[in-house]
Amino acid sequence: MGVDRALIDRAIAAQWSEESDKTEMPLALAKKRAAQLGGLPRQTKRRRVVAYLARRGFTGRDITEIVDKVV
Repeated sequence: MGVDRALIDRAIAAQWSEESDKTEMPLALAKKRAAQLGGLPRQTKRRRVVAYLARRGFTGRDITEIVDKVV
């Protein structure tokens, strides 16, 4: 999108330092999305929250554990 990669890397480093909890952001996003999905069946809600986080670049076992906590 025309943004210099070095600028992106600095912004990410400033916002998401090595000492920060890497699950804080995806947990907040998962909670918000699960609340938006309301009364859908559990499996449907879980699948949609995982897909939502995946579209935002989150992957791995940590994300499935977060979704299991939220849904």
